Amino acid sequence: MKIFGKNYKVLSSTTIIVSIPVILFLLWGAVFSSRGILTRFQLETDVANLQIDRDKELFIQDSLKKEIHKLKTDSKTIEGVARERYMMTKPGESVYIVKEK
Repeated sequence: MKIFGKNYKVLSSTTIIVSIPVILFLLWGAVFSSRGILTRFQLETDVANLQIDRDKELFIQDSLKKEIHKLKTDSKTIEGVARERYMMTKPGESVYIVKEK
């Protein structure tokens, strides 16, 4: 076929009929396969969520390490924990529990 002075090849109907299913199959595989685009986006989201969870756990771990260090070195911290958590008192002291409304 000649358009504007240039020769163009015209595809036969069998070429078109064969190429359309092949192209559709390749697109289907690129999008929905186990290595496809949708799976990749889901995995990237999972990685981001896991990194956030890891950062939270590292923060908790760091705060617990600081608390352990205070409990090993500071006698005031040990006394505070003993009084608050375990309701311990010194001999002769009285404890009054005030309930809030």
